[in-house]
Amino acid sequence: MRFADSNARRLFSALLILLGAFVALYLITSRREAAVSPLLDSLPEPLSAECELCKKPLAAGKEVVVQTEERHHLYRCVHCALNAMMKMREAQANLLSGLERKTLIITKKRGNLRVEPSSAVFLILPEAAGDCLDRHLAFAEEAEFSRYLENHPELKALSPKRFTIADLEEMLPAGRPPGSR
Repeated sequence: MRFADSNARRLFSALLILLGAFVALYLITSRREAAVSPLLDSLPEPLSAECELCKKPLAAGKEVVVQTEERHHLYRCVHCALNAMMKMREAQANLLSGLERKTLIITKKRGNLRVEPSSAVFLILPEAAGDCLDRHLAFAEEAEFSRYLENHPELKALSPKRFTIADLEEMLPAGRPPGSR
């Protein structure tokens, strides 16, 4: 009988250890998923937790990842990313749309900007209290832009213009703020 009790204890101990390992693995992965944007999951090198242009902290899920031939760059918002891309020869920006979290891709080749989907529009308003996250966004389509403004009446009250990539490509190199045509 002692032999059976001894084996039962070993089996019970092994099951407890295995259960502990699964719980630890779950806690580690769930924390990682909550803290890291899906855009950052595939990046090979460790990156800064602040925007390369404005030096403000990145917000998980809202950052813009710009890839050049040399490396990856991280920006807090689409406005910072586009300003930086204007100085780059060729680059590709990956970001999530402001409301539906759809993937958008902005490419710069031979000096020209292009966005996929081509229906994408941008919200670029002056920062409020030094924050840009709810004011510098990209949307997969005009309908998403309109729904965002319906959900944010304080921004809708400012009568913001929706910008296309062509609008921004024209204004950013000239240093003009959006809307000051």
